[in-house]
Amino acid sequence: MPVCKPKAAAIKDFPQGMGVEVKLLDTFPHVDSLGPEEIIALGGFGTISTSDFNEMKERMGREEIEEKVREILLNAIVRGYASMTTSTALLFSIKGSRILDLFVTAYPYGSYMVLSQRYVPVEKPEMPGWVGNDVRDFVREEIKVYKEIVDLGIRREEARGVLGLGTPTHMLAVFSVESVSGLRKWGGEHREISEFLDLVEDEVLRSDVAEIYLTTRNAPTMGGPFPHPFHHEKLEAGDWEVASYSWNGRTDGVEKMKEIIKDIRRTPPRTWKELVENTVKLSRIAYRYATEFSVTLRGKMPLTTFNELKRHRTLKIAVEGIYNAMERGEFYVYPSVRNNPEARRLYNWVMDGFRRLDGPEEERIYALPQSVLLGVEFVLEFHQLTAPSLFYRIRSCDRAETSMKQIVRRIPYLIREAVPEYGEKLFGVLTAELNGSRVPLPKCVIGGCPEPKFCPLVKGMNPNYDDELHKRMKKGRKEVIP
Repeated sequence: MPVCKPKAAAIKDFPQGMGVEVKLLDTFPHVDSLGPEEIIALGGFGTISTSDFNEMKERMGREEIEEKVREILLNAIVRGYASMTTSTALLFSIKGSRILDLFVTAYPYGSYMVLSQRYVPVEKPEMPGWVGNDVRDFVREEIKVYKEIVDLGIRREEARGVLGLGTPTHMLAVFSVESVSGLRKWGGEHREISEFLDLVEDEVLRSDVAEIYLTTRNAPTMGGPFPHPFHHEKLEAGDWEVASYSWNGRTDGVEKMKEIIKDIRRTPPRTWKELVENTVKLSRIAYRYATEFSVTLRGKMPLTTFNELKRHRTLKIAVEGIYNAMERGEFYVYPSVRNNPEARRLYNWVMDGFRRLDGPEEERIYALPQSVLLGVEFVLEFHQLTAPSLFYRIRSCDRAETSMKQIVRRIPYLIREAVPEYGEKLFGVLTAELNGSRVPLPKCVIGGCPEPKFCPLVKGMNPNYDDELHKRMKKGRKEVIP
């Protein structure tokens, strides 16, 4: 497909990435001169105290330990000490395209720090050498359009909807040995993912946890399939709806939650310590009554929003195959783009251009704009709806990603309509009155705003909240948490 330009200006000569890079930075634990394998092998004899561990280390000596590591590891796992495969950790540096971000960070058995495209500007493509020139050129055009949209005053987190998956990701990831084995077993239907998994395994097999890793390769995999979109399975979804719900017929949790929120409104907090106390009170009720109610929600969200959703590890999430969504070709348009004629023109140019792009799906996917709509289903239990630090309270906050915020703020209304008897009571806990109307109540349910800047929603809880009070609370936070 010939690439047409949104403007007559020449394309900058963007630098090209080198494809997937995986580097094992460190393994854990290390004690004195012993590495993870020797430590875990000694631990495999049973649960031992620190003094017993040191005595055993001295008694056996390093040479004897090294000689017996594999024998000890195999015998220990046969005897049931499989947990030792979760006691060793590996720290990786990972570079590649956004495909790796979508795949790796969906895996719940790891910890990740990822370069954010919400705030960090995108400067170059990132694709393996086997991707064709048409796709490569189009991703360069997408980056150029992205910069033009940002220049029009659109925030980066919303302008990124035009960026393809052939843009860079860089992350630091921590996995246990068993997690590496599980990640490889579940895999994903894309060549870059396969290359990444091969590189990870090569790094592990050259490391000082190689023997431990080898014992996990034929062991049962922890958990089940994790919610990455690199497959071809379908999930029928339209506008957001309550697909199903579970309610034990009682209202104890929601009633107690309502009482605490009333108390907070009656006596608004004036210090950071009081904010923390409110958080603890609400969280205790949320967890105590976690099984009182749960709801399954189904609908479509942009890929950028799904990337935020899947980071909530406690949620049960299902997602349709990204290739199905790619063929359907439906895209989300952010309100700021919709209201700016020039930004909307550029946005549409990218979407139309992608629909005309030819070639194998595993190559075209690098040009797939991240605003593509995916069918998604996820489950929220009572605590995930009500606790100050869990899903609903965090994602309905004014600081949340735009599309996520739009979806989450509909949840109280969807539940009230689908389950009137319980939903009406829950509605009173999930929303607050502000200027004569009900609005979703986010983490400021604790009576104050923990963010650097506060929005008007907090006044729905604390009418006397102002800049001076916010500054004093921020100062109090720094005194408690340096």
